Amino acid sequence: MKMGIFDLHRPKGEYSLIRFRFPVGRKWIPYYLPSEYKVRPAHWDNEAKCAIIDARRNGDIKGNPRLKTHLNNVNTEIVNTRNTLIDILQEYQRKKINPTPVEVRVQLSGRMGKRVVIAQNPFFLDFVEDYINNNIDLQEQTKRQQESAKNVIEKYSKSINKKLRFEDITVDFRNDFVKHLKTTKHEKGDYYKPNTIARIFKNIKTWMGAAYDKGLTDNNDFKKKAFGVQKEEVDTVYLKDSEIEQMYNTDLSTLPRLERVRDVFVIMCYMGIRYSDYLLLKKENILPSGLVQITTKKTKTPVKIPMHDRVKEIMKKYDGNFPPAPSNQKFNEYMSEVVIKSGLERDVIVTETRGTMTRNKTMKLSSLVTAHTARRSCATNMFLAGVPTLSIMKITGHKSEKVFLKYIRITQEENALKLRDHSFYKTKKAN
Repeated sequence: MKMGIFDLHRPKGEYSLIRFRFPVGRKWIPYYLPSEYKVRPAHWDNEAKCAIIDARRNGDIKGNPRLKTHLNNVNTEIVNTRNTLIDILQEYQRKKINPTPVEVRVQLSGRMGKRVVIAQNPFFLDFVEDYINNNIDLQEQTKRQQESAKNVIEKYSKSINKKLRFEDITVDFRNDFVKHLKTTKHEKGDYYKPNTIARIFKNIKTWMGAAYDKGLTDNNDFKKKAFGVQKEEVDTVYLKDSEIEQMYNTDLSTLPRLERVRDVFVIMCYMGIRYSDYLLLKKENILPSGLVQITTKKTKTPVKIPMHDRVKEIMKKYDGNFPPAPSNQKFNEYMSEVVIKSGLERDVIVTETRGTMTRNKTMKLSSLVTAHTARRSCATNMFLAGVPTLSIMKITGHKSEKVFLKYIRITQEENALKLRDHSFYKTKKAN
């Protein structure tokens, strides 16, 4: 009889909860040891699946009896948890009862002294509201997105005259809800875009995962591949080096609000950082080596970025500081004016899907350039300049090359011109 696996929930964190995964029927159920049994990943034996209490292998124990006692208690809790699970499953076996995963987890939590929350006929959106309101780790922007997604689901729930329960969130629900979103106009009078639908389902998966981990449901349809929603590759723009140079050389001295926003945008074009990270930049982020060191707000990834000569030049205008920036909304609004005053305005044809219809439409460049365009421009221009992909990713903080390559926006002609000088297209001369 398999008795499960103990591992670390966050093996790359400073401390991690210990997770116990065990099979009930065909499902593997997660159970977390109480938070007082958190450990440092360096104190965990990944092969033996327990805390390291041998001072020869764990130097931190020497001269630290409190740590040794803590790690001994961790291992005792691991043994007790496994033995308690064995007792529970054997009792069900003797009674010839096939328990549900939720029943086993509730039993294990209760016997191990954990507070058990059992919801009678739990409703999905009630849980969602509680999750949004009480999750202190949610950033404000994420909270707004989740609130918006919840409101869309509430409207759908009213349209089918049904208050959704956890067991209703199935693949069939997914198919019907997607159809509803593609054929129903939202409050702004248009159909939902594919990426908006994908974002809603990303939130649904987050909420169902949280409820599943709490033992409020054993419905795991949200984990199935068929539950996912395909994102659409969005037409986005980037500015070439020559366009960035033209923008920088435009005299905006009589319009200081635009000049400051322009300067911030140009800095980000040479640093490749997100707007949220730029807002945190201070002179103290510049190392003695001249590199800029930051930890990205979104992914908590530490990155070091070389200072481009243009960045140094701009900072001199602001007494060696990074120029101040307004809110993201104001920034994007001002950038539209900057694009026009820089003489960069042009028509851009974009492909857009709304509902079930895909169409091409012509838009002005000024309406497409945002703070994020700078990050995309940086990645694309570095790629075209021949900087290795992995080196660019070290600056942008991307961990996946697949995700990173979505930032690269080059035309077929630009790609062909870049390849033109590759050794593959050169005749090899005989010796």
